[in-house]
Amino acid sequence: MTPVFGGPQYNGPQPGGPAAYGSPPSGTAGAPALAMHVTASSVAYHGVESATAELVGNYAARRLTLEHLDFARDGATTHVEGSIPIDLSLYGGHATLRDSPVALKLRMVDADFSVAALFVPEFAASAGKLNVTADLSGTPGRPVVTGSLHLKDGILRVAGRDEVLEGLEVDASFDEHRVNVTRIAAQEGKKG
Repeated sequence: MTPVFGGPQYNGPQPGGPAAYGSPPSGTAGAPALAMHVTASSVAYHGVESATAELVGNYAARRLTLEHLDFARDGATTHVEGSIPIDLSLYGGHATLRDSPVALKLRMVDADFSVAALFVPEFAASAGKLNVTADLSGTPGRPVVTGSLHLKDGILRVAGRDEVLEGLEVDASFDEHRVNVTRIAAQEGKKG
C-alpha cells in the first residue's frame, strides 16, 4: 500500500498489513497543514521490522509535531515525540530549516540489539535487549544530543574475530561529542 498525501508519492517505510491514514491536507500550497493519525500492522525499514506502528501528529507553520510515534514488536517498544522544523510547501527552497529549533525525545524499551549488526559493519553478530533514552534539541544545523543506554543479556561477535562475548552488560551516557561508558561486563563464550 502506498499512501499519497496530496503531493509527491510517499517513499518511506512501507506498511505490510492493514493501515489507516489521517485526514487530507488543508491550507495552501505555500502554507500546507496536515493532521495525521497513521496506524499499521507491520512496518519494515532497512531490515528493521515492527509488528505495529502508530503516528499521531500534525504539520503546520513549517513545523512537524509528533504527538507520538510508537513502534512495538515482541515486547519491545520505541516511542518518539516532539517537533522538527521542515518546509513542506511547494514553494520552499529547502525542506530542512537548519536554524529553527528542534525538540525530540526517543525512548526505547527492550529493543532488539541484533539490529546493531545491520548498521555497524564492525559487528558480525549481536543480540540482547537495549534500553535508550535520548533527547535532541538545538537546531538541525547545530544539534544537541543527550541520553543514556543500557544493554542487558547481550551477545556480540566482532567482524573478523571468532570470539563471542556473552552476558554483555553495558551502561553508558552520551552527547553529541562523546559516549561515556560507565560499566561494561561480559564473559567470553563459545567461538562463533
